[in-house]
Amino acid sequence: MKQQIAARILDQFVTMSARVGHCIGERWILHELRPSLNPKEQMEIEPAIDDLRTQGLIEVDRRVGMRALVLTAAGYDAIYPSDPDTAKRKIREAILNGFSRSNSRVGHCLDERWILHQLMPTLSPREREQLDPAIHDMAQEGLVDLDTRMRMTALVLTQKGFDAIY
Repeated sequence: MKQQIAARILDQFVTMSARVGHCIGERWILHELRPSLNPKEQMEIEPAIDDLRTQGLIEVDRRVGMRALVLTAAGYDAIYPSDPDTAKRKIREAILNGFSRSNSRVGHCLDERWILHQLMPTLSPREREQLDPAIHDMAQEGLVDLDTRMRMTALVLTQKGFDAIY
C-alpha cells in the first residue's frame, strides 16, 4: 500500500507538469489524498513520504508556513524518463494530427497559439524540451516550413507533409 501511495504522490507531480523544485503542498495531502484513502491506508502516508525522501525523489520543506513535498532532480528523472527520440515522434505525430483534424491542405498553417494552447498542454516538461528540435527536424525533412506571419511563427504544411498525412 505504501508504494501505491508513493506512486500517487509522484503522479500528482506529473499531473502538475512539475519541474525540479516544484512542490505539492500539505493542503493537497490533507484535502485530496487523505480523504481518498481508508483509515488503514491513511496511516501509510507518512511512511510513503519517508520512502520517497530516502530514495532522493523528494525533499520535505516548509513553504508558506506549511509542509511541502519538493521534487528533486532524481524525482524529475524518475517521473519523466528521458528519451528524446520518443518525444520527437510524439510531437511530430501531434503536429501532423493537428493539420489532419483541421483538414489542412498545402500552405495551411498551425500558429504559435495552436502550439501553446493545443500541443503544449499534452506534453510533459521533458517532452517540451524537445519541441524546437522536433519542429526543426520536421522542417529539415520538408514536412513543414517555418514562416513568420504578423510577428508569429507558423508551421506551414508542405506538399511532402500533406502526402504524409493523407
